[in-house]
Amino acid sequence: MLEIVFNESVLGSMEQAAINATHRKPENLFCFPLPLDRGDIQKEFAAAREPLAALLAQAKDTPLRIWSSDAPQEKCGLYWLVAQLEPLGWENLDVSLVELPAFLEREDGVVVQYRAWGEVCPEEWSRWKTAGVRLPSPLLRAMADRWKELRRENAPLRAVLNGRLVSAPETLYDFFLFQEIAAQPEEFREEEVIGRVLGVTQMPISDEFLALRMEQLIQDGLLEAVTQPEPGKASYRRVLRKITLK
Repeated sequence: MLEIVFNESVLGSMEQAAINATHRKPENLFCFPLPLDRGDIQKEFAAAREPLAALLAQAKDTPLRIWSSDAPQEKCGLYWLVAQLEPLGWENLDVSLVELPAFLEREDGVVVQYRAWGEVCPEEWSRWKTAGVRLPSPLLRAMADRWKELRRENAPLRAVLNGRLVSAPETLYDFFLFQEIAAQPEEFREEEVIGRVLGVTQMPISDEFLALRMEQLIQDGLLEAVTQPEPGKASYRRVLRKITLK
């Protein structure tokens, strides 16, 4: 079986789990960490060309298991991949899907909620060793058709709203940033705002995307940078000052 993921954190976690269990790196993992949830999706993603060719070469003879969630990047990855499988004929393929559960109860009784597969630790993957629901060809066709629609729309952002993958404006999550910024003093640490938006809302979006939106607020003259991040640190590890936000 070929395992397909859409985030390098997931890839690393799965690889470590396999190494822990078998003492060797797995050869059946494919990762497509493409930024399909934002920006231009009509262009070709050169980084995917070689691994996609290798996957397609094996897909007719080997079952595929796709790991996805409601995180926009992973959901987009699922729809994108299904569209790439179309030339092989979906009826000729064995494609199964493992969706991230809403919560997981550990053996110690603690309930854990995940936003994306990248948050799963290597020790936890054995829970899903036999997981997966086979996707019928009509559903695969519907997914591929939806991806074609999204490509035609080519909006700045893709999001999962009420379980559906939709095109969205890049300002979609700005309300939550404004809400957290308003609660901060005149000068505040950018990372705290981003962390609170991610933690309080539990939205399946990345800190990288929120950092880009914060940078846009600076460009729009609503905030200004007081300090700069240390070399090698994330761009949002700095102090900002409000200009017009109260």
